[in-house]
Amino acid sequence: MPPDLLPLDGPALAWARDAARELARAAAQTPDSLLPRIAGESDEDLLAFLEQLLELYAFWCHLRREHPALRQRHFFEGRPTIRGGPKDLAWLNPSGREMTGDDWYDPTLTSLGMFVSGAPLRSPGPRGEQQVDSSFAMFFNSGARAVQVTSRPLV
Repeated sequence: MPPDLLPLDGPALAWARDAARELARAAAQTPDSLLPRIAGESDEDLLAFLEQLLELYAFWCHLRREHPALRQRHFFEGRPTIRGGPKDLAWLNPSGREMTGDDWYDPTLTSLGMFVSGAPLRSPGPRGEQQVDSSFAMFFNSGARAVQVTSRPLV
């Protein structure tokens, strides 16, 4: 089983915040640094941006630790794990439907979603039992503008 991601709590979080401050100072002294342009103009903006990234990373680490659906040992197959169940993984259009072949080549589509089913998981538990977890739908947007997404049941 792959190792869990670094948990960011206590001393690890304090260390990461110190590292973010050092990175902010170094970026401010480097004329070609891309970080200030991403995060804002001032050192405070950059530090706030890096701390938000750390909080997001800590949140994802916690979520992954708590949910076996997000740390499965087997590859997703894009098909149900049991007859009549939802696919173990589905790629979603922002409208909530599954992506089609044309969607993948649509240059105007700047976001997509990923549905991970936890009902049930493909891998058995430690004693061979059927595992069930929460299901997740995550949307990712590469565009500069917010995108409205719609969720629908995937059965």
